[in-house]
Parts: sequence; C-alpha cells; structure tokens
Amino acid sequence: MNEIWESVRTLIGQQIKGDNFERFFGPLRPLELEPHRLRLGVHNEFLRQWIADHYLDVIRECTAQVLCREVEVVLETCAAQIDATPSAVQPVPGHEKRVEVPLPSSPRVEAEPLPALPNFPLNPSYTFETFVVGPSNQLAFAACESVAANPAQSYNPLYIYGGTGLGKTHLLHAIAHSIRKRDPDLRITYVSAEEFTNQLVTSLRNGAPNNQMHSFRDFYRMRSDVLLVDDVHVLGGKERTQEEFFHTFNALHQARKQVILTSDCAPEEISGLTERLRSRFNWGLSADVSAPDLETRVAIIERMAAREGLDLPHDVAFLIAGRARTNVRELEGALVRVAAHAHLRNRPITRELVADALARMNGDTERGPSMDLIVQTVASHFDLKVEDLRGQRRHQVVAQPRSIAMYLCRKHVQASYPAIGQQFGGKDHSTVIHACRKIEANLGTDPALQSLIRTIERKLPG
Repeated sequence: MNEIWESVRTLIGQQIKGDNFERFFGPLRPLELEPHRLRLGVHNEFLRQWIADHYLDVIRECTAQVLCREVEVVLETCAAQIDATPSAVQPVPGHEKRVEVPLPSSPRVEAEPLPALPNFPLNPSYTFETFVVGPSNQLAFAACESVAANPAQSYNPLYIYGGTGLGKTHLLHAIAHSIRKRDPDLRITYVSAEEFTNQLVTSLRNGAPNNQMHSFRDFYRMRSDVLLVDDVHVLGGKERTQEEFFHTFNALHQARKQVILTSDCAPEEISGLTERLRSRFNWGLSADVSAPDLETRVAIIERMAAREGLDLPHDVAFLIAGRARTNVRELEGALVRVAAHAHLRNRPITRELVADALARMNGDTERGPSMDLIVQTVASHFDLKVEDLRGQRRHQVVAQPRSIAMYLCRKHVQASYPAIGQQFGGKDHSTVIHACRKIEANLGTDPALQSLIRTIERKLPG
C-alpha cells in the first residue's frame, strides 16, 4: 500500500508545487486500500476538511492513474493511529522538506499548524509595473511601493480603501510580488476577512481536543511576516471575529510585522466595528483608491489592448473610456465586449463598432450625474458660484449648500469621502463625513429639507 501511495504522491507532486505540497501532503498517510476505496488519514479535522475541499479531486485522479481504475477516496481524522505508526512513505523528489508528523510525548494531541491558503497564486499580471497610476490612486500606489520596499518600516498598517474593481487586489498582489523578489524568506500570508472568519468558526467548532485555536493563533501571530487581509469591512458586526483579529493585529504590530488591509470604505464608515479596532486601522496610513479620471481610463484601456494584441485607435480608446466610467473591471468588460464583436463580425475596432457593442451597456451609469454636474446644479439653485462651494468660506449661506452638494455626490455618484473632499477644495474626508451625516440626520425630521433635496434632484439627469 505504501508503494502505491508513493506513486500517487509522485503524480500529485507534479501538480502541486512547493510549500502547498509539503504542508498538505506531508501529514497525509495511507490507512487502507480496498478494491474500490482508498482510506487516507490526517491528524486533525481542520486539515482534513481543507484537503477535502481543495485537493480531493486531484487525489482521486492521480489514484485512478496509478490503479488504472477509479476508487473512492475517503479522508479521515485519526491522530492516534497516524502518530503511532510512522509512515514508510519517502518524500517525492523535490519535496524532501515536507512537514513531518511528530510523535506525541504525552496523551495530549497536538494540532497541525493551520495551513496557508492554497488559493493565493500570485497573478503574474498584477505587478507595480502593470498598474496604471493616476490622480485617483497615486497616494495608494506610492504607499504600496514604500511598504513593499521596507515592510513594517514605513506605514503599518497600510489601509487601502475604495469601491469595487478599482485595483485594490492588484496592489496587494504587486506588494507580494515585490516582497518575494526582494526577500524570498519572508512569510507572506493572504486571507480575506470572510475566510479568516470561516477559519475561526472551524477552529472554535473543533475546540480543545485538536487544539485548533492554538494552531489558528500560532499561524497568524507567529508564522506570518507580512499579513495581507482583503475586505476587512466584512468584520463589521462580527464581535468574536473582531476580538480575535484585534489580538492578532496587536501581536503582529508589536513584533514589527507588516499588516496591509483593504476595504470598500474608510475605517470610520465600517458599521459595527469596535472603536479599538477602528483606531488601530488608523494607526498607519489610509490611502483612498477612487474611480479613475478619463485620461487614466484611456491609459488603462490602451494597456489592456496592447496586452491582448488588439489594434485600438486612440480615439476609440477615448470612446470606450467615456462609456465605462465606474471602475477598472467595467473597463475590462467593455473592452472584452468590443473585442468579441470585432472578432465575431470580422471587422476592425472602429467608433461605430464600439457604439454598437456598448449600446446597452450600463445605460444607467451613462445617464447618471457626475460630481461636477451636481456641484454646478446646487450652486445654480442657490444662486452661488461653483467657486463658493469649493472654497473655504464657512458662512451659513455657503455651508448648507456645500453640505447638500456633498451629500448628493455621495448618494448619486457613490464616490468615496476623500474623493468628494478633493472635489470641494481638498477638504478632509472627516469634514465630508460630518456634512453627509448631518444632512442624512436632518432629512428624517425636516420636511423643508426633504422638499429642497427633491427639487434639486429633479434637476439632475437620470
């Protein structure tokens, strides 16, 4: 049986490379081979479930190749049997430094260290070199480059936030690429806040018998040099997860380990987030990534087209960028749609083809108001100049219209608070937050304000 399992592992080792192979298939042991079933054992439930979720199909396929028939693969948690019987299986060539299962020195069962996420292969296209920098992301880009060059020396934590599809994941991958190139020995851990929560729930459910919480904490607090956490706004309202993440954050920060967080919104905007965690998110640098301006969108479109080998005239790139205004993913989707139309019709990419291909794409977005138009509309309604709303005057004659304009920018454009602040003379995002929340609160009790807002909104397109 060991010889058969060794052959299966050899095939698996050709597909699963490096640390993931050592981490997941080092502790896995053959227990029994029947005519139509192979039983494999691993010595904690968390690891068993992880292998079942991510690698069971690979094990089945490789086993079928070795046995020349399909068999059922059963994964079991059986620490005592595995620990009592050291495996005779030898390492697959190239994977000699696999994780060994320790023999217990006491009746207490030790848990296998929590595995790193296998779903974080770095996207080769997501590097600093391929990121298009513009006014909407310049600060975030510079901060990410600085952190990648000197982890835990400049901004810790680095908090990157902005809407969906604006390049936050690209920047995370770029940081990891750069750090790995500079210092391959640094241990980089990537996890989404949702996955962190799921791991915590699994560890709590398994409880003390397998010592899962110890493994969970040890993995994040002791075995990570750089922690990348995506979508931390998901932590809002999850008190137990926030408690665990709070202590994880403290342990890493005190050990001078780099923490990088991304979110759809600023720390102040995360509903249900404890104040002590919110304050820690603000310890380092918060960098906003907002929707790219027209010139940046054109540069992104042209870079995408060059990567795909598309002949895209400059004026056509401007046309596509003008139709897809929300985020980078929308730009990519628009270009894919245009390229598909050109290929299927065997026609070059022209302005006429683009207009036809994107005729029904994001019609609502196309008709929606821009922040410039909202500011102009509000200024006109109150018989003010646009410069008045964007200036520094705090007189009530200007202050309320300015707050209304900020509120409408937030509501109709869904722009981030820092982006709105830039639209109003570079005001701090906290000023914008205060203005928007004040208008929202007064709308609930002030019929005159409700009527005023509706009157202005009727003047806006869409």
